[in-house]
Amino acid sequence: HRLLLKAWKLVLQNQAHDSIYGSGIDPVHDENEARFLQAIEIASNVAYEAARVVAERGGFQAPPNAVARIFVYNPLNIVRSDVATVIADVPEEAYEVVDERGRRAPVQIVKVFEEWGRRVRLSFIAHEVPPLGYKVFYLVPAKGESEVMVDEGTRIENEFFVVEADAERGGELRIEDKETGMRLEGVGVIVDEGDAGDEYNYSPPRERDVKVISTSFKARIKRIRGPVFSKLLIEYVLEIPARLEGQRRSSEKAGIPVVVEVTLYRGVRRVDIRVELENRAEDHRLRVRIPTGLRVDRSYADSHFYVIERRIEPPKGEGWVEQPPTTHPQLFWVCVTDGVRGVTVANRGLPEYEVRDENGAVIYLTLLRAVGWLSRGDLQTRRGHAGPPIPTPKAQCKRHFTFEYSLILHEKGWLESKSYIEARAFALPFLTMQLEARDGERSSHSIISVKPVELVVTALKKAEDSGWLVLRFYNISGEKVEGEVTLGFKAREVWLANLNEEPLERLEVEEGSIRVSVAPHKIVTLMLSPLPG
Repeated sequence: HRLLLKAWKLVLQNQAHDSIYGSGIDPVHDENEARFLQAIEIASNVAYEAARVVAERGGFQAPPNAVARIFVYNPLNIVRSDVATVIADVPEEAYEVVDERGRRAPVQIVKVFEEWGRRVRLSFIAHEVPPLGYKVFYLVPAKGESEVMVDEGTRIENEFFVVEADAERGGELRIEDKETGMRLEGVGVIVDEGDAGDEYNYSPPRERDVKVISTSFKARIKRIRGPVFSKLLIEYVLEIPARLEGQRRSSEKAGIPVVVEVTLYRGVRRVDIRVELENRAEDHRLRVRIPTGLRVDRSYADSHFYVIERRIEPPKGEGWVEQPPTTHPQLFWVCVTDGVRGVTVANRGLPEYEVRDENGAVIYLTLLRAVGWLSRGDLQTRRGHAGPPIPTPKAQCKRHFTFEYSLILHEKGWLESKSYIEARAFALPFLTMQLEARDGERSSHSIISVKPVELVVTALKKAEDSGWLVLRFYNISGEKVEGEVTLGFKAREVWLANLNEEPLERLEVEEGSIRVSVAPHKIVTLMLSPLPG
């Protein structure tokens, strides 16, 4: 608990006004990044050690040929089948996993590590992992060879989607939904624009903004097809202006190497995309373009305890100091829907999006902005300075980046289709761990279950001032919901509390369950006193 508190305080130190949204001098953000890295390391190690304690007792009667136990923890409050990836200290051979019911699932090797001894990264589909709980699988030798084919094909598919990449147009994607017939064209195109703004605001160059699109370049494509996933590896070099010269983009070019991975997993209704690039240019903005073909006038974005609806057309902003923004914040996802069909784009750490009407709604995800000033006074999008005019060369972001997002095509809206659940599943992957292959006492267990799915769990933690547990969730819908919380342990008391963790009302626990009525968009905090053991 003390270590988690330390990590939390490091994160809180980065919440200062000019720190959290990146409008400080370079040394401030050097310290921000160091704090975030420390917090990540502390939290990761605490999670690993806690999972290891739980996992030691997990399992069932081990198959005689088992080479490892694989512990899979699900951080969502739904029963979930999704891809699980684990680094295992086992030989590079063909494997399967088996669960307590004897069901087998294929395993596919993702990568072989030569460092610190030969280890492999394995992927498999972990079926029916309980909510806020774990399930144990045993890794066993496969009965046959795990057939993985590598070639120069440009098309992959699973039960739900067909994805094709156009090598002549920078690997531009065409996606077809097999169930609904919905098609997306021109997906995943990277758009580069000049950025004459500062750390506060984007602003295009006044004189000549050369827009560069990845479809202008040819790509090399490699296809990998196996029993768990199929993948397209798309590589090209994006040639863009090297910098601004005054208010013009330079004629000198900088080559940005780009690698795009497009992955379809068996049984998973998403198109997962990973972009790696080395930014070697200055004064520009990189975004990825996702045309939906939907005629809509608004978007829906995940935010804090709420889904916010925004109109695509901004207000006129007459007399405003700043032009009304067209880019907006998001947490895990953004969705556009016409009520019949929809496209939800999930992300891991990409907080800015824009939706434009370009003969249909087009979602733009911001990958990065590269600027050289804390504040400039010559922007087109804002009058005057927003802060001191201090050079910030590190804000040019000349380094290696990895970006991850996922496409979820669905019928109806985000709530009816429950695309928000799939988006959270992408953003919050399974936690996995390899253990020795021996018998265990319990094959799976749910710590806490919260139903229905409209109740989204945001925290399960130790209380600040006691040994009690705090469970927090909110109603993502606009309708009243009758909720049921099922405990995977015995509790002495359960109280309804406020956000300050102050008890308000004692709740009845009947056969391990608590019932609570949750008003539209309401946040609920429960405090639970577990019995020892």
